[in-house]
Amino acid sequence: MSRINWSGTLDSAIEGSKVGGVVDGKRYFAPSDWGTEAITWNRRFADVDRATLSYADLWNPDHGQGVTVRGHSAFVGIGLWLEREGRLPFPLIESYRSEEAMRANFDVILEEAVKHKSMLAQFWNTENEAQAAFRTNGAIIGQTWDSTAFRLQQEGEDIAYGAPRRGPWPGWRAS
Repeated sequence: MSRINWSGTLDSAIEGSKVGGVVDGKRYFAPSDWGTEAITWNRRFADVDRATLSYADLWNPDHGQGVTVRGHSAFVGIGLWLEREGRLPFPLIESYRSEEAMRANFDVILEEAVKHKSMLAQFWNTENEAQAAFRTNGAIIGQTWDSTAFRLQQEGEDIAYGAPRRGPWPGWRAS
């Protein structure tokens, strides 16, 4: 606590960071505009093994039309899945270093995304849209921000959030 410059922190960030940041009066992370983006699922409807969790789990046919993703984030998640399986022509990070790698990798990623487009319950861009996907629009699993799961859990939903074996990735929030 003494290493944080609290005078440089917005009061709303300090108060808002108590969601998952303070447990039994002990702070476990500092306020930030960054969180993680990984996988949220409804435990009643999605059979997910946390020990083997992968971005590929989003596209399990058992989830029917129950997947929610943020459009551009879904491409990265699919890319991480395909890279893990050795199905990309270049390491995913190389996509951001050369146009050749970007085009080659994203041709493969786009082809995979199109195969699974019928599984989408909803695209989301904001926190409210991500929550609505689970509350009212039929999503049972999604690639969402950590805050989506935390808020749904606080409201009594049987929701879980986990990092795939490949790891979560930083998710910038505009809200």
